[in-house]
Amino acid sequence: MDVVKDIPVGEMPHNIVFHPNGLEAFVTLQGEDKIAIIDVSSLETTGFIEVGNLPHNLDITPNGNILFVTNIGSNDIAVVDLDDDEIIKRISVSQGHHGIDIPPTGNRIFVSGIGDDKISVIDTTSLEVIKQITVGNGPHGLRTDSSGTKLYVGVTQTNEVVVIDTKTLKITDRLNPGNVPFWVAIPGNP
Repeated sequence: MDVVKDIPVGEMPHNIVFHPNGLEAFVTLQGEDKIAIIDVSSLETTGFIEVGNLPHNLDITPNGNILFVTNIGSNDIAVVDLDDDEIIKRISVSQGHHGIDIPPTGNRIFVSGIGDDKISVIDTTSLEVIKQITVGNGPHGLRTDSSGTKLYVGVTQTNEVVVIDTKTLKITDRLNPGNVPFWVAIPGNP
């Protein structure tokens, strides 16, 4: 449990996601409006991609082709094609500090906005918002289960974890975990 190496990446690193191939990691840099790319073998920063205003959380498709980065300052998602390291689209989402999750099936993206009461559901083929699900004020942390059939959303203002069926996009349960459930962790979905 010793620190092996500190990797300089830039100002205000916030979140990290690993490429499914295990060779690269991507880190949001809120102080620089970009993400850093890290080579996992050498533990060196190998590049940067400008993604928008205050990049916060991010996720990657199961095949590793597309990276989705939430931007707090512009309330959108930067869709990054990792073959070219270029933004191919921006998708407007709800307001605030965002959570994001792509289930193992990779067919949808779920995005929260703590300054709103909705979850945005994005189709990964059309890259369009296909539904807004009203869950209560202050949704932030969200994760699907390992099968991708249930989405769990921490709703900070109502002190609930809302459970959504990912096929029907309907709320199936409301759990009461205690005060201000900010994030959720689900086995099988890091």
